[in-house]
Amino acid sequence: MKTLEEIRTLFVEARIAVKTGKEEFVKVAAENLRAISDHCKEVEENEKSYLEKAKSKNLYESLDNIIAIMTNYGSKDQRVQAFFGLIKATEEMPSFEKVAKGEGQIKAPVINKEGAIKGNPLEDDGAVDVKSDAPKKARVLPPPAPKASATEKGVEEPPLTSAVATGKSEETETPESESENRAEWNTEDIYNPESLDDFVGQTLTVKRLKEEIQVAKILGKKHLDHIMLFANRGLGKSTLMRLIAKELGVGYEFINGGALSNDVRSQRKVQNFFKRIADNAKPVVVAIDEIHAVPKHIQTGLLTLLQDGVYTYLDENGTAISLPLPEFTFIGCTTDYDAVLPTIKDRANNLTFFLVDYTREELRKIFERKLASLDFRADTAVIDLCINRCRSSVRELDAIVKGLRTKAILSNDKIVTADMVEAYFSDRKLDAIGLSAKDLEILKAIEVEPSGIIAEETLAAKVYLDPKILTKEYEPYLIKIGFIGIGVRGRMLTRKALEYLRYGYYDFGGGVCIGERPNANGATESIVGAVEDEKANG
Repeated sequence: MKTLEEIRTLFVEARIAVKTGKEEFVKVAAENLRAISDHCKEVEENEKSYLEKAKSKNLYESLDNIIAIMTNYGSKDQRVQAFFGLIKATEEMPSFEKVAKGEGQIKAPVINKEGAIKGNPLEDDGAVDVKSDAPKKARVLPPPAPKASATEKGVEEPPLTSAVATGKSEETETPESESENRAEWNTEDIYNPESLDDFVGQTLTVKRLKEEIQVAKILGKKHLDHIMLFANRGLGKSTLMRLIAKELGVGYEFINGGALSNDVRSQRKVQNFFKRIADNAKPVVVAIDEIHAVPKHIQTGLLTLLQDGVYTYLDENGTAISLPLPEFTFIGCTTDYDAVLPTIKDRANNLTFFLVDYTREELRKIFERKLASLDFRADTAVIDLCINRCRSSVRELDAIVKGLRTKAILSNDKIVTADMVEAYFSDRKLDAIGLSAKDLEILKAIEVEPSGIIAEETLAAKVYLDPKILTKEYEPYLIKIGFIGIGVRGRMLTRKALEYLRYGYYDFGGGVCIGERPNANGATESIVGAVEDEKANG
């Protein structure tokens, strides 16, 4: 069951998608309406009142029908436009508000004997053969002028009723973003750099790559030496791989090593991957993400490719198949340096890069660009609240910007405020430095241990995690920020972690911190002493 806020968000996003007039957004609108429809089916199933059951059924049937209309005729169909309040609704073409109150119904498209779907009820011919390639008659009214007010357009604005969320229709709420003076929203994708010149951060790596690409072009080549990128998550590995291909002007083929396992199916997937590249016979960047997760025997199979430009494997009959690749650039990305075969690392010695964390200034610049790409603004203090929680990850910045866009649209405000930021992070249950509830649970489980040290398996059991998930998903970041130390007897908290847990103090570096630093001789001393003894012994 969804909340009224979630239903409102789904409907507003669907309405915005339809309002753009771009048919590529029809799928987004349909998915949102389908989610509301599924919710209404749950409401009908759980509702005891026959009247409310009927209203819920009418609503989800109408939603399903409007999805069918939208899919077959597009978002500019009059029935769709009226449903979303973009043109004046009528009895034959009710708005969402009327349908939600049980005062209207969207009828299903009627299939005639020839298998065609009957068209818009306002058309003269009535039926359109969707199988025909012949031009179709215009079936929509022109969209309203962008700057016209709701009153001038004669548009019936569709408030969301509580019946959608609870099956009851007594209360009516109108989303702020659906007010008469609602803002015009940018529906373009969030900003991502389109060239190495636009890439913010990783200065030394980008400089080397630009030089290598420039030299390759001077020499008339379409490839670089093999490349290895080592970095934590969210530092731009995937973006750099894509941009290298773009700057070279060649194709881009990508495979995720994390999706491969030690079985025949994965082996065939890799074989088909390289067969497709060989068949295409064009210069290409071959990118393997999470290469450390690729099974060792498949990693070994890459050696002849990196050495001789030929991928070799045995087919089902034991016959050796050789796939010569055209001019190609191999790029391997990983978060685990030690898990990659030394022989693969050796073949990328010239262009091996270790990506570094972004500075606060770089993160701020990236964040501002991403906000601006969606026509949003925020002051420095608000941006800092987000930077504090982004874990130095551009991927996390993307998620934050998308979440704040939702908050801003619902508030009908293109200026992102501190209240929006705090509400967003409260919804995600992320604290002042971006730690999740599970991160804090892990830290507190260590803190309450009498000795201050806890074995990996014991810690995993206490926080209800598989040990592999603990060590691969949670511990790396906690170790990175200096909160957890690992000794011969297990995990322990550092002074930095204890200062944060007990006093809320955290130093981001560069003179930026939150909270007040406690006295060095305070209550943390006993456990910190145990930590230091452990380090000395191990």
